[in-house]
Amino acid sequence: MSAEHTPGPWQVGPEYHNHSRFSVYHVDFSPVASFVPTEADARLIAAAPDLLAALQECFLLLQQLGAEGEPGDMPSPTLEKARAAIAHATGNS
Repeated sequence: MSAEHTPGPWQVGPEYHNHSRFSVYHVDFSPVASFVPTEADARLIAAAPDLLAALQECFLLLQQLGAEGEPGDMPSPTLEKARAAIAHATGNS
């Protein structure tokens, strides 16, 4: 699974021209997203690279557990939701 998004980590900061709004920046201060309406939205967007990486790791682990016949009682619809979310995030849908 390849990512063509700006790699993390990302951080939240006030919008340059409007300090009542928040933006998401890469740690090198290059902008990732601008004009985010709330700090909560900005925090969620800033967490996106970490969330994607965690979901990808969980997905692979659950696939391995199922392939090894271990207690892989993770329902198939859940794995499909994870696969779809990863595809949506990486543009591989």
